[in-house]
Amino acid sequence: MKKITLLLFLAFCFASNAQVLTEGFEAGIPAGWTQTQIAGATDWTTAANNQNSTVQPRTGASMAYFYVGNYVDRTRLETPALDVTTVTTPVLTFYYTNATWGGDIEELRVFVKSAAADAWTQVAEYTSNAETWTEVNIVLPNPSNDYYIAFEAKANWGRGATIDDILVDELSGCLPPGSLNAAATSVTDADLSWTGAGSETDWTYEYGITGYVQGNDQIGGASVMTETASITGLTSGVVYDFYVQANCGGSNGDSTYTGPYTWTQPDTGEACGTAIVATLEADCGTATPLSLDFSTTTTSGGGSCDTFNNIGFWVTTTTDASGELRVNASAAVDMVLYSACGDSDIECFADGIAPSIDLVLTPSTQYYMYFWQEAGSTAVVDICMSLPPVCTEPTGLIATPTGETTVDLSWTASISSPIGYNYEIQPQGSPQGTPGGISGTEATTMVGVSGLVSEANYDAFIQANCDTDGTSFWVGPVSFSTPGPSPANDNCADAENIMPSTTGAEVWITGTTLYNTDSGEVTDTDVTCGSFGSGRDVWYQVEVPAAGDITIETRASAGSSLTDTTISVFSGTCGAMAGTEIECDDDGGTNAFSLISLTGQTPGAILYVRVQEYEAAAARGPQDGPFEISAHATEPALSTQDFDFGSAFTYYPNPVDNILTLNSGKEINNVAVYNMLGQEVVRATPNTVNTEVNMSNLQPGAYFVKVTVDNATKTIKVIKK
Repeated sequence: MKKITLLLFLAFCFASNAQVLTEGFEAGIPAGWTQTQIAGATDWTTAANNQNSTVQPRTGASMAYFYVGNYVDRTRLETPALDVTTVTTPVLTFYYTNATWGGDIEELRVFVKSAAADAWTQVAEYTSNAETWTEVNIVLPNPSNDYYIAFEAKANWGRGATIDDILVDELSGCLPPGSLNAAATSVTDADLSWTGAGSETDWTYEYGITGYVQGNDQIGGASVMTETASITGLTSGVVYDFYVQANCGGSNGDSTYTGPYTWTQPDTGEACGTAIVATLEADCGTATPLSLDFSTTTTSGGGSCDTFNNIGFWVTTTTDASGELRVNASAAVDMVLYSACGDSDIECFADGIAPSIDLVLTPSTQYYMYFWQEAGSTAVVDICMSLPPVCTEPTGLIATPTGETTVDLSWTASISSPIGYNYEIQPQGSPQGTPGGISGTEATTMVGVSGLVSEANYDAFIQANCDTDGTSFWVGPVSFSTPGPSPANDNCADAENIMPSTTGAEVWITGTTLYNTDSGEVTDTDVTCGSFGSGRDVWYQVEVPAAGDITIETRASAGSSLTDTTISVFSGTCGAMAGTEIECDDDGGTNAFSLISLTGQTPGAILYVRVQEYEAAAARGPQDGPFEISAHATEPALSTQDFDFGSAFTYYPNPVDNILTLNSGKEINNVAVYNMLGQEVVRATPNTVNTEVNMSNLQPGAYFVKVTVDNATKTIKVIKK
């Protein structure tokens, strides 16, 4: 059992070497400590395990722990006032872990201040992977009798930051350095760095191929006066270790060696310091691009807009005297921009750059870019850096089908003041310029195009015409699809009748295919659940059974690509639906389909059921139906003795790494896991109140888990990391 003693304002004196603070968090976060939530609402807690149970307390049964599943929350854990003048040279010693989850790592920082009214001063930060307990020693600056220390953690969806065994005491001997790091500056060179405790005058380092016997078989090393050292003659792909020792001189002597710090020397493009050099081209149409084969890399990275599960390449280029830069990509790829290795990113583009993006940067300056895709990608993307053309492209191209054979194209004007625009429509997948496409010119930023084929997929392109300055690059493709003929029940007045089952059994009928047509019967304000505008819907009507209870549900139809619906039930009159919605549901049915159960309705009343596809207009295909729909008498409600599914059921973690744990107050009869296509990928019949679902063989992404307990069913959405 470790000793836990917190001395706040010292009301009495020990000997000159008495400990100022010792804390192991055995009794929780101590009284007198405070927490400041800088972002979000997550506090430090105490725990016996980190997020995935790979870290336990260093000593005793508890440790301080900070974890939340996001990239936002940030909180400081602050000591009470300490009198650190009771020791000659106060030293803060503590231990921490900071385990990675798919490349994501929490950020841990240490702050101090010499009076309650002072601003906090950062004295250390730890943002690298630390799977095991790591010792930190910091000589505290500006000691006072009103001293404060804060441990700040920022969520980054790692495994959680932990600290344990905090001690503020007299400096004893020569403290070892910490925070070792190696950063490649070329394929053969690297900069080694570390953080001194504050009592040393210089340091001795050594390095060699990993596994070498420290002190005997090193490649090289030296004594240095700074906390960095540059080494050369390395080989890419080789794994190296380095150690470092603090030299304090006098009676304090030298510290023990810290290490090894192990790193693999990167090849070209695998690190910022070994970035591929891209020449600034005058015309990418005639230049040889950089081909980035994402099937050959394991290098992770990413910027502020995306950090999880990424692989990619580092590229560097230098702007010319204008500072203008166009980054061209042959296919969708994400990018983050840096002014220097190790700096925060300037801008992050997680929505993909293709065919190009224009930047205005500092003239004649070198920049670094990290291009990434999700792990497992087999894509090859060609990258080229060039000056933007004199005639700049229009932006924001939108294609809006207006009928079975017509579409409206609209865009934002080019900044080059062109005399007009060239447009082109091709069968989807055909490159711009393919013979047989529909093309034309337009003086304004909108044009209506006819002559298309019903229920077909197309790509639209647009280009600015700048007269004597030539034409811009083509913008596109922007994909769209023409609808088929409007369904018979496209409008409320033509609602298709559903004969409800009165036995409680589900009797399914094939619903009308959802086409890209707008009925205009209701607006978003008339619908209380998820909706994407008033169009792309069909209507049904149903008579309430004699019992006054009815359930209406949609589900997937065999061979259909429709995966998500919303349904709304109205009691009003067609053409006057505003304010008459009885209930609306988005994902109450199987997977992302819908289910509404109504009770206490007037027998014989006519209800109108609106079924809508839940999909943004830009993503719509020519048709995503059919689907299936049923209306049946609702089964009797559970009695007060029946199982309360909602309050007794829990599940964790979410996102899940490999194992999803389900807990229930009654036996869990069935568990089924579905992917986003509605395909069942895992099934189990545990018949226990607690069970574990093994999702280790599933690909990362979103899944729906359908759990059945005593004939009650609940569907939850989980993310597999």
